[in-house]
Parts: sequence; C-alpha cells; structure tokens
Amino acid sequence: MGPICELATSIQRQEEEKAFQLIEKTKIVLTQEEKKLKGKELNRVVLGRWLPAADCLLETIITKLPSPKEAQQYRTPYLY
Repeated sequence: MGPICELATSIQRQEEEKAFQLIEKTKIVLTQEEKKLKGKELNRVVLGRWLPAADCLLETIITKLPSPKEAQQYRTPYLY
C-alpha cells in the first residue's frame, strides 16, 4: 500500500520529477499525451494501468468470498 500512496501523493502535490521516477520504477508506459496530464487525470491513468479495477475486484472476490455451497449453509436461515 505504501508505494501506491506515495505515487498518488506525489502526483496530487504536482511533484513531477518524483512522480515520474516512481512511474518508471513500476514500469508503467505512458504516451506523450498522457505525460502532459496533471493532477487527477494523471493519477487516474497511472493507477488504472498499474492496478486495473476489474482485475483487482475479481481477484478479491475469488480469494475472499466463500463458495456458494459454504455460504448457503449460513445464509439459508436469513432467507426464511
């Protein structure tokens, strides 16, 4: 979580040199147009490339939620 917060904070504070160093370390490739972005727009592009929301959400669902067979045992009484 530390690197994510550090990158997002440096982008929001417009510390461009530090932000682009962190972007290079994470091996995120930006186009020339994307490098010209600032603030929230740059933050959205960088974090979207680094941690795509759909992939993160799917992985969390797979690893954290119980299987339907297990969950049915303790959810059935609530349905009735």
